[in-house]
Amino acid sequence: MSHIASVDKSGAVALADAVVAQAAEKPQLPKAGASEGTQSPQALGTYGFSGAYRYLFSADPKGERVTFLDCRRQLDQSWRSVATSMAMAAGYGVASLIIVLASKQLVRPLVEAQRKQRRFITDASHELRTPLSIILANADLLELEGEDDPESIGDIKSQVRRMESLTDDLVALARLEEAHAQAKTGSVDLSAVVQEAIAPYEAVAAQQSKELIVEVASGLVGSGSAPEMGSLVGILLDNAFKYSPEGASVQVGLAASKDGKSAELRVFNATCEPLDPAQLPALFDRFYRTDESRASETGGHGIGLAMAKAFVGAAGGGPLWPPPLSARPL
Repeated sequence: MSHIASVDKSGAVALADAVVAQAAEKPQLPKAGASEGTQSPQALGTYGFSGAYRYLFSADPKGERVTFLDCRRQLDQSWRSVATSMAMAAGYGVASLIIVLASKQLVRPLVEAQRKQRRFITDASHELRTPLSIILANADLLELEGEDDPESIGDIKSQVRRMESLTDDLVALARLEEAHAQAKTGSVDLSAVVQEAIAPYEAVAAQQSKELIVEVASGLVGSGSAPEMGSLVGILLDNAFKYSPEGASVQVGLAASKDGKSAELRVFNATCEPLDPAQLPALFDRFYRTDESRASETGGHGIGLAMAKAFVGAAGGGPLWPPPLSARPL
């Protein structure tokens, strides 16, 4: 006991009256050895709390006694324990929430990598299965006829070359994505590299009755690999001509960025069919094609833009994204 509470006579009477009224509301148990008529309104042994005081009814030679015990300290300790427990529980809850959210952020790249890996395996098997089926069919035809068939032999050679091209592209893409740190980079005359890469497509434009518009700023220099930069331009122009309608114009431009610290390469072309805005971020994924059947008449394997993205990453360039559908030509 840390202290004794002192009250005057009137205070004691008030406390007793309050306890009597409170005890009268509680269920009363008959006292052992006493008849119902001898029980007092307040059963002996009744106890409880009145405010911060604990009380107890007990027998007294002169009647009944109500004993009070000041329990403020014990109650304060109990409340502090409850508050501490609640605070700890809340802390554990917040910590658990943070851990869950952080775990999702950490695991998300792994989940995305697994998703892309599954898609890659599915798409690669699809791309390889098609030429293999054609080769097998032509081989069966040659076996049945038992004679030379130049057309079937030509089809077999064509599909073999297609598989070789796909394999080479996959190997090149894997090397680009896994060996960025070992990429050979140096000072590159970007303007000269872009102009050189554009030159062969002037004949392509004339052959397809399309207009090639070139706006390349001179004297732009950057870091990277000249062969990879040339391949990047070639991939983008190849796609621009391949997926633009007849009589369309293809525009390619190279200019310094607004802050003058980098260069921006832009290739613009109209598309044969409208693009869904939701498809834009996926255009640079391996094997991605806007047509779900993947039976595009333009050919190719859907590797080109993925390689373009890898070239930019190897050179330390910014994200390679298509412009919004509302973007205007150069």
